[in-house]
Amino acid sequence: MVRITPDLIKGLITRNGNLYVPEYICDAIGSCVVSDPVVVQKEGERLKALYESYQTKLEPIKTSYLEDATIDAYSIYYLPRNTLVPKLALLVCAYHRTFQALPNKLRVLDLGSGTGGVILGLLDLFQNEPLSKISLDITAVDSSPGSLQRQRQLVNCVAPDSSVRCIEADLTSPKDYRPKLSTGTPYDMVFAANILTELEEPVIFILLQDVAGLLSENGLLISVESARDYTGQQFSRINKNAVGLGLNIYYPCPPQFSCQKPKCWMWREDEFECPDISVSNESVATTTVQKAYWLILCKQSCSVFDMLLERNPTYTWGIKAHIGKERTTEDKVEQEYEVCTPEGLRKLVHKRGKDQLFVLLESEPHKRGSFIGWTADFSVVETWDPISGFKVLKSKGHET
Repeated sequence: MVRITPDLIKGLITRNGNLYVPEYICDAIGSCVVSDPVVVQKEGERLKALYESYQTKLEPIKTSYLEDATIDAYSIYYLPRNTLVPKLALLVCAYHRTFQALPNKLRVLDLGSGTGGVILGLLDLFQNEPLSKISLDITAVDSSPGSLQRQRQLVNCVAPDSSVRCIEADLTSPKDYRPKLSTGTPYDMVFAANILTELEEPVIFILLQDVAGLLSENGLLISVESARDYTGQQFSRINKNAVGLGLNIYYPCPPQFSCQKPKCWMWREDEFECPDISVSNESVATTTVQKAYWLILCKQSCSVFDMLLERNPTYTWGIKAHIGKERTTEDKVEQEYEVCTPEGLRKLVHKRGKDQLFVLLESEPHKRGSFIGWTADFSVVETWDPISGFKVLKSKGHET
């Protein structure tokens, strides 16, 4: 067993306090691109427009990843940020003692693996001490043979001695994928990154129920999806039905919280550093923001709220979002929050003097999706997010 802590993981995935994508991964991506830079950029613009057109659509994204240009564009613009998914997931889990001991052999399943962003992130993370003592047994599943071929090329560039099985399977067909997914069981970690947004809802629930049966005793299912209306509604329904699927919500929702919202608003926005990718001696800039819904489900009945309440059991803890714009009246500034707590939905108004803005910015992570805890009289307010950790804000300017 290897023991992990948040500080250990943060030390491996941040540089100067910022998330970053290693240069050698970007070099590997650039070396595998086969299309002309102009073609890649044009296809990247098409994909961006396509994804944006689906922001408010309540249906799966319909696109094909068969053409080289599409695979090239997706690899350059979106693969680097996907390498952060397993790193951030491991960081979130490292805060809870249940997941601080990793087995000597970690079995991983990556659903809708595509060109291998999650896989490359795992391989990069686990080449470092003390994680290098753990052997990775990875099963990558996708329906696109071209994407899997690109993934094999990238894995060979980044970690040629790794154990990665690439399996072509149709995740909309249980008859096709069930026998193929069973080859690496039980899985300690299952990733579903940017795949549920391309599946119909009935398919999703069958797939999740099947995956729940493939997890080890301490197994985790990590789902990360682009922040759009369709995935927001999906996550809300998954939250409501998790127990029926044989799973428990670890992050970010409060345990036993019955959300009345038709869609989830608890998305996170993580910024990171990423070098440009060289394509035929021409630099192409990648995206440097991951704006996504996060949901971590587990076999065990445990929650990130266990850790928060253990730290300060008398606090009310919840996960927050800004709602509405800041209101300014004379020398006061007001910001309204909506907070999901184990006791139900709460609304808070944070009032502060204009001259206290610098104190707030230094003390409180402003990321949507960070957690907030407060004493009964609001004399002390504390915030937490996985990267910034805990920040204390002493203020009597909070009201219900």
